[in-house]
Amino acid sequence: MMNFHEPEGLRAKAAEHWAGAQSEQAAGRFSTAIALAYYACFQTVLAWYVEHGGEPDRGQGYSHGVVYLTASALLAQRKREDLVAGLVKLYEARLRGQYTSTQDSDDLCQDIRRIATEVLETLKSGTR
Repeated sequence: MMNFHEPEGLRAKAAEHWAGAQSEQAAGRFSTAIALAYYACFQTVLAWYVEHGGEPDRGQGYSHGVVYLTASALLAQRKREDLVAGLVKLYEARLRGQYTSTQDSDDLCQDIRRIATEVLETLKSGTR
């Protein structure tokens, strides 16, 4: 059984969510696609965070804020302030899609998936 608290398990779950995001977008369910893209990004960033010594909050789990703040600091060091802003946009789009009745668009979904991809590629380069 895959351990979803280990980097390999987190990456496997992220890949599953990424495939789901693509499928949901193709079906026109943009809010769900955005939420799944968000979680794919979060789980991949969390795998990076765990590999670099990140600890759960009070033994309970991992705070999205702490994980993304740590990733944002690394992105800023790499002069990728655009991606720091992208993480904020990704988070806000996920919240809007999950907690409001706002209809998201294919264009926003494409933008969110682009941001998630760029964040992940940037974190992967030179972090090992």
